[in-house]
Amino acid sequence: MTMMRIAPILLLAVASGVSAQTAQKPKADLIFTHGNIYTGVVDAPSSLGAGQRSEALAILGDRIIAVGKRDEIMKLKGPETKIVDLEGHFVMPGFNDAHMHLASAGLEKMNVNLTGVKTLDEFRDRILARVEKAAPGDWIVGAAGMKLCGRSRLCPRAGMWTR
Repeated sequence: MTMMRIAPILLLAVASGVSAQTAQKPKADLIFTHGNIYTGVVDAPSSLGAGQRSEALAILGDRIIAVGKRDEIMKLKGPETKIVDLEGHFVMPGFNDAHMHLASAGLEKMNVNLTGVKTLDEFRDRILARVEKAAPGDWIVGAAGMKLCGRSRLCPRAGMWTR
């Protein structure tokens, strides 16, 4: 081959090497190893849906970027990567569901919180505390899904109706 034909081939090889280096996966900030990591992938033969497990996962920022065998995940280790040995402990990636139903959330703040009430006296005390803060004519509403008065809708001992 002549030098004229070799030069473009070398230039192409160098350019390919540069683009391959820039296309590498980013290095992880955090790697968990030696874990029992739930992946959510269900094994077909598993009747309980226990799912496949992995042993390592890599995190970059606030995202899981890889889950798999330790040797594969360790390829994402950079000079600043923190390694955490899980010593066989279970990991289940999760999410935060930070939504609310605005109308219900607002009403809840305005109502009497009766959750955890165990006696009729405690029931009355919580309602009385709300009544003392209310303006004349305000409705006092509360709920907790409990039944203090049995099957009757009238609670004669408390002098009130229940729903």
